[in-house]
Amino acid sequence: MSRSFIGLFKLSPSNHALIHKRPFRLFSSSVTTPYLLLGTTLKNNLPDGSDVRDVLLFDPTKEEMLTVPNITFPEELVRTALLLVES
Repeated sequence: MSRSFIGLFKLSPSNHALIHKRPFRLFSSSVTTPYLLLGTTLKNNLPDGSDVRDVLLFDPTKEEMLTVPNITFPEELVRTALLLVES
């Protein structure tokens, strides 16, 4: 019984080669690169306490800066330290 059980887990040379040649991903996240947040610029304060800001991002793979205009941040995020510092 134990002999047949061990035989199930042994890899034949052909199975071993297939495992190493098959492409795989280490992480299950998307293949898009992460952007680094460099700062925000306040454009408008809204009556409900939220802000409209331009967001400055950096793409490390392309070494490019990117500005995303007119992003609305809710009041909960406006009060955080991340958005208190303006660029």
